[in-house]
Amino acid sequence: MKSIRNQLVVYLFVGVSVLEIGAGAGLFAYMQEMLEHSLDTALAAKAEVIADAVHMEDDGQPHLQPPMAGAPGSVNRGGVFFFQIWLPDGRTLARVGPPTSSTSLPRLDGRHRRFSDMVLPDGTSARATQILFYPQPDEDEFDSKPSSGLMANRPQLTLLVAHDRQSIDQPLAVLLTGLVFTIAVITAGIIAIVSFGVRRGLKPLHDLARHVGQIGPTTLDVRCATDNLPRELTTIVTKLNQLLERLQQAFERERRFSADIAHELRTPLAELRALCEVSLKWPDPAAISDVIGESLLISGQMEATVKSLLCLARAQSGLERPQPQAVDLAAIMSDIWPPLSRIADEKRLSVEQSIEPHIRLWTDPGMFSQILRNLVANAVQHTPGGGLIQVRATPINGNVKIVLGNTNAELEPSDLPHLCRPFWRKDAARTDRMSGGLGLALASEYCAVLGSTLDIHLLRPDFLEICLTILAAPPSPAAVSAELASAAAPD
Repeated sequence: MKSIRNQLVVYLFVGVSVLEIGAGAGLFAYMQEMLEHSLDTALAAKAEVIADAVHMEDDGQPHLQPPMAGAPGSVNRGGVFFFQIWLPDGRTLARVGPPTSSTSLPRLDGRHRRFSDMVLPDGTSARATQILFYPQPDEDEFDSKPSSGLMANRPQLTLLVAHDRQSIDQPLAVLLTGLVFTIAVITAGIIAIVSFGVRRGLKPLHDLARHVGQIGPTTLDVRCATDNLPRELTTIVTKLNQLLERLQQAFERERRFSADIAHELRTPLAELRALCEVSLKWPDPAAISDVIGESLLISGQMEATVKSLLCLARAQSGLERPQPQAVDLAAIMSDIWPPLSRIADEKRLSVEQSIEPHIRLWTDPGMFSQILRNLVANAVQHTPGGGLIQVRATPINGNVKIVLGNTNAELEPSDLPHLCRPFWRKDAARTDRMSGGLGLALASEYCAVLGSTLDIHLLRPDFLEICLTILAAPPSPAAVSAELASAAAPD
């Protein structure tokens, strides 16, 4: 498994090491160039001095004038400078070489080469320069300017001047040793500093991991502190706390949902069991039809609850995909109202409808019908006897606003946030078998799937309004085609 700490240490170590080696190599090359340039300047000056000391004598042959010829020590002071002069035929005119060797100095490749490294006959590494020159006429013999013929007959001589590299190599060796030692010390220090710095820098991350590791299903209320955190972690911890908040809400919702399901199914199951036990203990052929009818009613309630739960689960999990098409609002309302009109008549409810016949919507007909049916059924069930129900639809800016209002006798403003929660009902509604507690929850989920909005508010303390805003026409042909293609795609 990759480690951020190890990667940071390796990257920083490699990067700094490359910089150190590069800087050391640059400094070493610069010092080497400077020392060699200094030695080359001395070699060139020495070669000029020796070349000026070669003159033409009475015999017409070049000779090295004293003190160069008679006092080699003056040329080889310190035993570091060596030279040799060759005549055109290869014979040696003059030579001053290493004391331990009488062998001729090696000539450099080519006729004329300024500076180069070489190995002397005794094995010493040296720096040398080789030049071609003509001997100067003797000033004692020629009082006037020499003739052009005499100048043309002068032989071309080859001069090689060498100096051992000790004056260069020793400082460079000391410099190289110092650089290696310095780089080693700095590298060791960098490893220690980087390791310590990375460990300290990543400590908040390790603390965060340890703290998050302690959070479980029973401790979802624990939050990670954002105080004294680095800026890079503040955003992550904030998002993590928001995630924990959502997880806590989801867990609480699931626990509450499971408890509500158990509560809702426990009552009808207990009724069925009681009917069966009574029928078995005191069999009455005359009452068998009543028992069967009651059992059928209870099983119908349970089936409706389970069906609503399945629809709710599909809507929440995204399995319900809308297939929008043109829908006539008045036609949908005319199909929904007749089954509920009998209950409204029994409760002597006043119903006021204001829906124009030409209003059309662009939505999924099945989901929209379920939303409207649940809203109207909720109003009929919970409106007190003799109360009022209002249904009106108004086109607004390309949408249609459907408002369902009914007389309120129980709800308070603090109850409104719970109305769309599954199985939530006021205590007085628990005895109503028609109320399953899932109507508004399912309507809210379907509205989310359709992209509609559902707003609930108390217009007055005694009057509740539910506002449904839904699209009146397709947004564009391209959007419709994309929506239809998405709906037709296989799951």
